[in-house]
Amino acid sequence: MYKPPLGTHQRLLVVFAVGLALARAPWSTAQQPQPTYRTRTDLVRIDVVVVDERGVPVRGLKQADFVLLDRMEPRVVDLFEEVDKPLRPPIGGGLPLSFSRDVADNQSPRLDRLVVLIVDDMLIRPYFDKVKELAKRVVAEVGHGAVMALLKTSGTDNVEVTEDIAAVLAAIDRIGTRASEAPRVPRRFGDQVSAPTLAEIRAGDASGCHFRLLEQAARMISTAELPRKVFVYITPFCGAGLEGGAPFPDSPEGGFTEFFEGLRRAGVTVYSLDPRGRLPFNLDQFRTPNIVGPEPPPNELRIRSFNPVVLSQEGLDRLAKATGGFAVTNSDDYDRGIQRLVTDLEHYYVLGFYPEVSATRRYRNLEIRVNRSDATVRVKPGYVSGSATTRPKNRDPLEALAESAVSDPSLPLRLFVAAISSAGKSVRVLLATEVRVPRAGMRQDGNALVDTYAASVFAMNSQTTRIARRVALKRDISIPLVPWQQATTVTYQVLVMLELPAASYQFRVAAHSSASGAGGSVYVTSDLSGYANARLALGGLVLGEAKATDGIAAMSLDTAPVLPFTPLFGRTFESTDRIRIWCKVLGVDRSAMTSVKGELIDAEGQVVRYRNAPIGSLPPLGFDDTLDMTLNLDGISPGAYRLRLTAAGPGLAATRETSIVVLSRARFARTAVFHAFVSSRPRSN
Repeated sequence: MYKPPLGTHQRLLVVFAVGLALARAPWSTAQQPQPTYRTRTDLVRIDVVVVDERGVPVRGLKQADFVLLDRMEPRVVDLFEEVDKPLRPPIGGGLPLSFSRDVADNQSPRLDRLVVLIVDDMLIRPYFDKVKELAKRVVAEVGHGAVMALLKTSGTDNVEVTEDIAAVLAAIDRIGTRASEAPRVPRRFGDQVSAPTLAEIRAGDASGCHFRLLEQAARMISTAELPRKVFVYITPFCGAGLEGGAPFPDSPEGGFTEFFEGLRRAGVTVYSLDPRGRLPFNLDQFRTPNIVGPEPPPNELRIRSFNPVVLSQEGLDRLAKATGGFAVTNSDDYDRGIQRLVTDLEHYYVLGFYPEVSATRRYRNLEIRVNRSDATVRVKPGYVSGSATTRPKNRDPLEALAESAVSDPSLPLRLFVAAISSAGKSVRVLLATEVRVPRAGMRQDGNALVDTYAASVFAMNSQTTRIARRVALKRDISIPLVPWQQATTVTYQVLVMLELPAASYQFRVAAHSSASGAGGSVYVTSDLSGYANARLALGGLVLGEAKATDGIAAMSLDTAPVLPFTPLFGRTFESTDRIRIWCKVLGVDRSAMTSVKGELIDAEGQVVRYRNAPIGSLPPLGFDDTLDMTLNLDGISPGAYRLRLTAAGPGLAATRETSIVVLSRARFARTAVFHAFVSSRPRSN
């Protein structure tokens, strides 16, 4: 029988470990992203996909067109909504998916859909290219319309939930490069299908389906109140009984009831893709040297219930159908399968009902019918009664805001991180948060507007899954009245300094504003590991306007500001702009730097503007080793660009880049920004 694990696969779950570490309670009273579907905690929420015989979504159905059956008994539908949100690239181009994003924005329209790629990288090398190809196809189709994460079954090189799809694509390209680090289990039928990890074997999950990984990933995103959460599972193997056991169990009697109920409560739908494609074999003539080895298999493998290939295809199919999804197996038509996935994400119905009160946990079959004879309905086939989640209050509402896998947009926030100094294995970083609040909610004190800002800043080590630093802030932000007297919203920035060991981190800021009366959160990932004992390195690029901006007020809290100008969080500019680029030169041999090259590179990889100058012709570096340069965009064609700085010296080179979009004419208004610098002593978790 399947039993929920206790702490297995922790190393595999770097992607969602921040949420687990912060979630001291599984729920909180803090505001959550909209739309939300919560009323009573025992509401059974169901995502329903309805397509016609051609696979086209059936639109325009009303609540009266549905019949919801619980154990064949009709139930009243208490929640109904038709969701129709096409996945499309941003109008006007925007940044290509392969361009990195260094600023996180919790107002992104993609924050209502989460796609987690779960890739089986414990395979023989001939499969790596196909797995990578499929993963990239999925990203290309859904990347513009969803936040994404990447989990690998080897437990290496995962990517946290992010809007920076370029980070996901880069990790896909590295599939196979670290597979030797993953534990392997020899199998009687060869090493050419995925083997369970040692952690799974010890936990009693020897099916090779990585149920522990799937279940714990679902737990990590369960607190994210998103309308749509999807796992895309790319693997050639998922079959219980590879050694001759029973077929994959997805019924209550099979012992996997709690596993599927966990996915249902988390709102997860699974879609499976088998990278083997169409297989040239049948059960009577089973000769597949690329699957089970060079010799014909034993006679028992010609029996369906003992055939590992057939069992894996059935396992993938049952896993997906039990969550309301589908599997693409024994087929080379991946384009059609991925397009079906896109269709499911774009259009679906949400139904909900309150089940009969039950004191016992029991599996109950569900069925959804529509009054269309040509319609096919895909839905989770059941639920467990008496499984409402207990949601105690969290004593710290800011921690509650930061516990979800996805940021909370209730308070508009933007965030970027820049390294500004390093020494040995230590890095000093600047966390800049931009806050937007309603002008009407601020209190006036003489000639100033005041907002009480409270925040918790978390730095989570991506490898150890531990909180390396936590900073608590509460300040009255006082802003001169004049620039904002007629404004409907006010924007200000809060800068915090942290000293950290050189490593990869996910930074989370959870904040509350008295002017807004709401709290929100925003997350960004930054790899600082390259600064450890570096000979030459560049800190993060901070962008600003080269011309003076009227109405900007500056004020220091506790210490002097580290930046000489107010940074820009937006990455969209006009072709008449001049961008100021500021960064720190780091490393033990930074004094040996002899030149700096600035380049503007278009989407085709062509350098369209550059500055290549010896260090002597640049403004002299001060004692703080700062680069402060200007880029003129005059004459630059509209489009997306990489802005890259390269520092060099004898035997030395360091590069840092960001991405920008250039527009042909003014399409947005610049606003004055109040700039506050906060210095606090970090305290360890």
